Amino acid sequence: MEKKVSDNRYRFIDVARGISIICIILGHLGNSQINRFVFTFHVPIFFLITGYFINKKTSIREFIHKRFRTLIIPYIISCICVIISAVIINMLINDGSDNKTVLLRWVKASMYGAGDNYETPFIIYGIGATWFLLATFWGSIVMRCSLEAGPYVRMSIIAAYFILGAVTTRICWFPLSIQAGGTAAFYMYIGYLSRDLFKNLSKIRNEIKAVMLIICMWLWIGFIRDFQSFWLVHNNYGRGVNDIINSIAASACVIFICYVISAVSFKGISKIMDGVAYLGRYSLIVLCLHIIELDTFPWFRIATHLFGEVTETEYLYIRIAFKLVFVIVGTVIISKISVLRRAFGYKK
Repeated sequence: MEKKVSDNRYRFIDVARGISIICIILGHLGNSQINRFVFTFHVPIFFLITGYFINKKTSIREFIHKRFRTLIIPYIISCICVIISAVIINMLINDGSDNKTVLLRWVKASMYGAGDNYETPFIIYGIGATWFLLATFWGSIVMRCSLEAGPYVRMSIIAAYFILGAVTTRICWFPLSIQAGGTAAFYMYIGYLSRDLFKNLSKIRNEIKAVMLIICMWLWIGFIRDFQSFWLVHNNYGRGVNDIINSIAASACVIFICYVISAVSFKGISKIMDGVAYLGRYSLIVLCLHIIELDTFPWFRIATHLFGEVTETEYLYIRIAFKLVFVIVGTVIISKISVLRRAFGYKK
């Protein structure tokens, strides 16, 4: 495998994170053609990678403390920024919405922690993409605790959490995205199991590895072609087991592709991969900046103010450019300021 970088990270893993976090941003544009591609892997790949690195080196208590520090604190910071941004923008736009109403709407959304809006059995306001932080928190804790048990008990714990989350979703979406944590735990478990495969990858004949890759690519292409729905924010697994398997195959393909391209020595490509890896290394900051602009920025007003009347296609490209510039510049600034960087759990 590639030479390790700091904090036991691999460059190609950071590249995979970087590509996936960009795809998460693109997946919130509401474009069906983009969604049928990015939704096949962009969230599962984060859960799989997280599971790959979970181990018993730290105690459960220390693990929970670390996860709270690196997931819940950034979630709280992001929510506070969303609330402040929403109120300020509402004051500037002055479209008739009451500031108190806007304030309460986002406070409620922050406290409930749902990824989307729900109307049954009561009105639930969604906070947006940062549901992922809550789901990762619950999923990783259950995954870490299950390591204290034997393999069959561990399998039962993960399966029970996954099924419970999927079934109860039909009744009501619980606070703090705890049901989505069951989905996260399942993918983390697959990522955890994949460690043995990667450790013994060099012992597997190239012919077998080629066949495995072809099968994964075939499943991924079929998933994209026949995509119906796969919204993990709702615990929606599309066609069920088939699409879950397809999402794992898609994630494996993306990771393999990232492994190959991150090893390319061409100066231009290498520089681009360094930039993508940078976003992957600070993907948490990217996500939090993205939720601020996604929830509160009036991109259409900004686009029409700057460019006048725009077509749907032009608006799509303008939004992509604006969003990427905002999150990239913001990430660079925050990652360079030690106080802000530590606030998001980054020591170096």
